[in-house]
Amino acid sequence: MHCSYRKGNILSLKLRNFQTYSEIKFNFGPNLNFIAGPNGSGKSSIANALVFVFGGTPKTIGKSKNISDYIKFDTVDGYVEAVIKISDEEVCTVKRTIRAHSNTSNWFKNNIPVTKIEIQSLVQSLNINVDNLCQFLPQEKVSEFSRLSPEELLQETLETSTDKIIISKKENLKLLENNLIKIENNIDVVDKRKEGIEKVMNDMKRDVEKFVEKEKMEEKIKLMKIKKEWIIFEINQKNYTEIGNKIKVLKEKIEEENENLIEINKAIEEEQNDSQFINFDGKLVDFKNRNNKLDCKIKNISSKKQTKDLIEIDKVSLEKKINSRNSELKNLTKKIEDLKNKLNKISIPKPIEINENDKNKIDELEEELSNLKREMMKIQNESVEISKEIEDLTSKRNLLTESDSRKLEQLKKYHNDTYQAVVWLRANKNIFKDEIIEPPFLHINLKDLKYSQEVEMFLNFSILSTFICKNFEDFEKLTSFLKDEKKLKINVFEKITSESKSKYTLEEIKNLGFDGYLIDFIETRNEIKEFINIMGHFNEIPIAKKSLNENAIFKTHDFKRMVINKSYFEIKRSKYNSEDFIIIQNRISSKNFFDTKLPQQEISEIEKILKSKDLKRKDNRIQYKIIMEKINEKDDFLNDLYSKRSEYKARLMEIENITEQKKYLSNNIKDLEIEFKKLSDFSKYEIEEQEIKEKIKIINIEIQNSISEVVKNVKEENFYEFFTDLYFLHQEIKQKELKILSEKQKLKEINISIEEYNDLLKKFISSKSELKSVLKKSKKEILENKLSPLQTQVLNKLPDKIENLDKEIASESAKLTFFNIDTEFIKDFTSKENILNEINLKKSNFENEKRSVQIKIDSLKNDLIIKIQEIIKPINEKFRYFFKKINCEGKIEFHEKDLFSSKWGINILVKFRENENFEILSSFRQSGGEKSVTTILFLLSLQESSPAPFRLVDEINQGMDRYNEKLVHDILLEISEQPNSPQFFIITPKIVPDLSFSRNMKVIIVYAGMFENLERIFENYKHNVELRSEHMLLQLLDCLEKSKEISTRRAAILKVENNNKTHLALIKGFLKVKYRLVEEVTKKSLEEAQLAKLYNEIEKRKFYSKLYNARKNELASVSDSSRWLKRGNIRSRNEAVFCYIQDRNVFWG
Repeated sequence: MHCSYRKGNILSLKLRNFQTYSEIKFNFGPNLNFIAGPNGSGKSSIANALVFVFGGTPKTIGKSKNISDYIKFDTVDGYVEAVIKISDEEVCTVKRTIRAHSNTSNWFKNNIPVTKIEIQSLVQSLNINVDNLCQFLPQEKVSEFSRLSPEELLQETLETSTDKIIISKKENLKLLENNLIKIENNIDVVDKRKEGIEKVMNDMKRDVEKFVEKEKMEEKIKLMKIKKEWIIFEINQKNYTEIGNKIKVLKEKIEEENENLIEINKAIEEEQNDSQFINFDGKLVDFKNRNNKLDCKIKNISSKKQTKDLIEIDKVSLEKKINSRNSELKNLTKKIEDLKNKLNKISIPKPIEINENDKNKIDELEEELSNLKREMMKIQNESVEISKEIEDLTSKRNLLTESDSRKLEQLKKYHNDTYQAVVWLRANKNIFKDEIIEPPFLHINLKDLKYSQEVEMFLNFSILSTFICKNFEDFEKLTSFLKDEKKLKINVFEKITSESKSKYTLEEIKNLGFDGYLIDFIETRNEIKEFINIMGHFNEIPIAKKSLNENAIFKTHDFKRMVINKSYFEIKRSKYNSEDFIIIQNRISSKNFFDTKLPQQEISEIEKILKSKDLKRKDNRIQYKIIMEKINEKDDFLNDLYSKRSEYKARLMEIENITEQKKYLSNNIKDLEIEFKKLSDFSKYEIEEQEIKEKIKIINIEIQNSISEVVKNVKEENFYEFFTDLYFLHQEIKQKELKILSEKQKLKEINISIEEYNDLLKKFISSKSELKSVLKKSKKEILENKLSPLQTQVLNKLPDKIENLDKEIASESAKLTFFNIDTEFIKDFTSKENILNEINLKKSNFENEKRSVQIKIDSLKNDLIIKIQEIIKPINEKFRYFFKKINCEGKIEFHEKDLFSSKWGINILVKFRENENFEILSSFRQSGGEKSVTTILFLLSLQESSPAPFRLVDEINQGMDRYNEKLVHDILLEISEQPNSPQFFIITPKIVPDLSFSRNMKVIIVYAGMFENLERIFENYKHNVELRSEHMLLQLLDCLEKSKEISTRRAAILKVENNNKTHLALIKGFLKVKYRLVEEVTKKSLEEAQLAKLYNEIEKRKFYSKLYNARKNELASVSDSSRWLKRGNIRSRNEAVFCYIQDRNVFWG
């Protein structure tokens, strides 16, 4: 039973209310399971279900975080159930139920409730690990594989290995290495601590030496201080005796000074009692009174003299004014004479006579010129407008006649994004490495216009609007600029070099009556022809303008499509009987892509307008010339009149200016004469001069009288004799005062000396008292200092002077400040010695432990490296082999040298082109297709060295091209053909044409989830546009009829529809005829009729009838039907591939 399956293979998978599925069961093959279907069809739901049933979490899938999100919408619970092979005699059913509201799961093993731990134990025993990307690669994590670091890739690879001990050994090695690092860190810490303590102890040794030296210095300082005290005692004793002698001398000096003080006071008193001092004060007061009277009179005389001086100044000022007035009068006289001479010389010229007719003629000519210029401007503006119109019409005509411009304009209407891309490309060609070929729409021409409809029939949007790049670098750059940055919706194609040959030669098809292949009637560059052949197969579609027997041609020749007499024929052959086929015929229609008939009517109209505009422009030129001649003629005549008028006006201006000048000079002369008359009047100055003379005369008399009075007073009072006696008396008194002052000064000096002697005496007495107490104290201290004989010897050798001792003490004390040592440091030094011994012992233990761990690491490391290399070697060989199959190179390298085990890793190196070097697989170096190819080939390489019960890859081929996808598919087929082929699940959204298939390969086509029965297919199919529009119109009519009584607006709409007999009004009758209904048309009866009609249509189709008849066959995978069964809207090539795969499932099981 299930002999072809291996342990851990999945036999079947059942889903209920899981994501897109209501209920479905999938039966899987033991080898390659190829699951295909479009996006959103439910392919990834199969992968997600496998994750859940084997104990995975939403994190493994990489989508929603909640389990309940995977239950189908509008359902409360669901489950996933997988049947797994345990042995040839035993299979196991694992089931996981999910509830929406509680977000929890229950587990069942063979329909018996179990815990999650039991399921995990079973999964581990079967070597299943859905969290390992090398075993299970879901769609959301495909891109993560290329981002795996070398360390992560090695770990994922080892986890798929059968030798599970290698993982535990690697973990043990990692622990030992971490332990080694920890021990080395401890040794470093111990070394650092040891170094620190040794350094401190070395520092402390120096301090010990300093401490001894410090004690010696302190002893020396002590002895120097003792000797200093002895010296100070002797000095103080000597000073005490000297102070006693000084006190005695001071007392004697004070007594002597007191006697001198008494004699000086007696002499001063005698001088002050002299009679001359008493009489001098009275005489001095009398002299001051007389002097004050005389001084007042003298001051009065001085004041009058000052007044006289001021009047003299006024007199000088007046004389200056008179002289200035005379000078001004002289200047005015000269000015008046000059102006009169100038006035006499001025003469007024005679005026020129002017004719009044000339004045009127100027006005008339100016009016005529103005009218002519307005007319000329009007013609000029009209000519400019005509020139502009001619230019626009010429551009329009050129645009209609130029092919490239016309095509570019047509492209702008056809697809604006492509037009913008072409304009951008023409401006930026220089940034690309090679030429970028513009869309075929701009470059395709027809060799013969009569075949335009046939060619246009097969030219679709994707062909006409595609840019063709000659290399991949330009392809990426162009898409980056236009699609990513400018967001333009355009098609870009990388040029593929391939020779696409027709099955039949041109001569052979012409013998059949054809005119040639479609490609033969297209004139364009070779790259575009090659592109059209690849995309549209133009080199395989023959054309004939005349009628031919298409049935006979299809029977005898392997044509798939052809065009005969403006009709398109397509043949669909059975895969099982080549003579069994149907022919689909359609009339071809024109798309006007190659409408080379120029709009002649529009061009002829433009030519007529251009001709009339040109004639009008010529007439305007003639009129302009005539008007210009008239203007020039009148301008000359008018200029003569203007010159006469200007001459007349200039003469008038000259006469007016001369007249004004004479008037100005006359007025100026009058003003100057008036001013001269005013200045000639000196009467004011004469009066002022007389007044000044009178004032001077009066003041002179007063001064003379005051002087006479002063002289008289001096003579009468004997002022001079009195002053002389008083002066000599004053001199004698002054000498006596100086003598008294000198005696007083002596007296003062003696008093100061006495005070100083007394102060000094007090100090000496105080010092003597202090010295007495100091001597008493010092004597006591000296007697207390008992010195040893050695100290006495040292003391005698010390200096005998205090200054020298102070210097020595200061020097030694200064040195002592550098010996600031704590007395506890010796105890600290001893304790540090003990700590150092303990550290040395600890370091020795750590080093022994390190040697032990290193031996274990080396042993385990060598063993692990050998085992990992044994695992990697076959993987590398297989990987190289697979890459050679696709004409590329690849290898896998294991990096472990001089690294910790946590840094071990494997690198996947690939080379897709001959001229390149090997590059490590990463998320940014390779293209999407290259990463996909490398990933799938690496997973296939793992199978023999790291056998897992199954491997799954979801949508790995998204970025692959057809060529590589087919090569990878062939490798998968080759593996599935081998005796011990593994179970492999490939999920893909597309199927490349011309793939090979094998009986060891199970193909499942999935579309839109669960299809329990064929009725579900029609339920979706009936929603196409036609059927939906029938339902919509019927419902609208029912709505209008039901609400016509309550809504006047709807009643009016219904009335208009009925009167005009629109499709809405006639829908019920139309549906009755179309579906042959007898009863009233309702929503239900319409749905039943539409369903019956669809059944009949599909049953009549030859390809679909077998599937239709086998819909109840258990072997038929109807639940996985493809899109053409639902919508019927795919291309013929893809439809044939799907038919083949589906029929294979139906008839082969």
